[in-house]
Amino acid sequence: MSMQNGMQLINNGSDEAILLKTICENKEFQAYILNQIDEGIFNLDAAKEIYTRMLVYIQNGKNIPSLPVWKTDHSISEAARAIFGNFDGCLIAQQDIDRTLEKLKDARSRKIILDTLLNILNGIDKNRDVVSILTTLENLIQKCRTTQNTDEFKHYESKNTKALVEEADRQMSEDLSHFAIPSGFSEFDRRSGGLFRKNVLVLASVPGGGKSAMAMQMAIYQYMMGYNVCVVTYEMDISELDNRIYANVSKVNHSEINLKKIKSDSKKKKLVLDRYGEWLQSSKKGNRFSVWSPERELTIQQIAMELQPRNYDVIYIDYLNLLYQNPRKALWENIGDHTRAAKLASNQLNAAMVLLAQLDDETQKLKYAKAITANASFVWTWDYSDKERESGIIEIIQRKARSACCYPFYLETDYSIFSFRDYLGPLPEKVEEPEIRRRKKKEDGVAVGIPGTIATPLPELIRQGIPKMPALL
Repeated sequence: MSMQNGMQLINNGSDEAILLKTICENKEFQAYILNQIDEGIFNLDAAKEIYTRMLVYIQNGKNIPSLPVWKTDHSISEAARAIFGNFDGCLIAQQDIDRTLEKLKDARSRKIILDTLLNILNGIDKNRDVVSILTTLENLIQKCRTTQNTDEFKHYESKNTKALVEEADRQMSEDLSHFAIPSGFSEFDRRSGGLFRKNVLVLASVPGGGKSAMAMQMAIYQYMMGYNVCVVTYEMDISELDNRIYANVSKVNHSEINLKKIKSDSKKKKLVLDRYGEWLQSSKKGNRFSVWSPERELTIQQIAMELQPRNYDVIYIDYLNLLYQNPRKALWENIGDHTRAAKLASNQLNAAMVLLAQLDDETQKLKYAKAITANASFVWTWDYSDKERESGIIEIIQRKARSACCYPFYLETDYSIFSFRDYLGPLPEKVEEPEIRRRKKKEDGVAVGIPGTIATPLPELIRQGIPKMPALL
């Protein structure tokens, strides 16, 4: 049997066309479908061409076109345009979509089997060794059990000692900066190395404790250091976040900006605009700071699919309880599902993911703690009671730190401009409130730290990038 005849028996292409039509027309399930497929699920060259073009639209931040646009798009092949005209139907119900996806995954597995068996049959005639054939068959089974065309296993075997030792040598010699992403807070970055790609950080505080402000502050710092950052917010709309950014980078009171009080103060307005412009120019690497405020409830998987082509280094999700909740599950189960999905998504995207969650304002305990911490790499919690409001100092408690030490560290806050920065003074319990509130001055550009410790300022990239904005340091 030839390869072509074999594939005709496996799939006639109608399911591929129907699925592509559904991606174009059914916006509700668009991300749901895209999150489960790759090019390997398609057999028809025309279907692969359309799928590849869809990814280009997503990468450029554009919506996938509707069917009429595809049918008249002469930048794609005639076969690609025709694929939509040959088959009717657009799937509406999730159960029909799931059935079609299963059929295509089944066809993909059959194709893998056919390709492999034909390869083995051709190899047997050439006296191919039996061990090699068995290895090929093992890989065949593995590929058929995953929806992606990637090898999900790593085998540690004596026969591969040399290659494995060489790989270990490369890993230990790698520059950590490829994996570590600074948080912008010196104590944590110095002692833990910062956030890491494929890690999940949970930020949790009481209602009104500044979870969104903390996430935005870290994102602002990371943009300045040259990273692509995305804040996915259900908590507030983009205009609200804009005002917080203006206040943070300009150090002008947020209420004045939010209530438009500065519109008649040309000097202060110019200060805000100048410092905002300087912040935008502070990173020279062509990276992006994005805010996405979805108008529909999404799962972590759907968010990951939307963001995958955009290559973000850090993704903030504000916050867990506002994501899609399966009505057939309890809230703690949904929260656990989202945290688990975030761990998988961080691996898939090679990014750090930061999830915002709530502390109980009476018990100071993380709500749904077991469901959240099981899959988190780091968990930071902090209180915001009268003590913190009066002193302007919060203590970050690390509830979990995978492959690192748990230790507290302190940050100085200014909620009038939604600012969080390193606290470099004496430990709060050892000083009077007015002294705590007074930020330590810098001598010759080096921060004065706690006696007996090294006070590491923000990475040099930030200081070099914004010489006119020392307040941001």
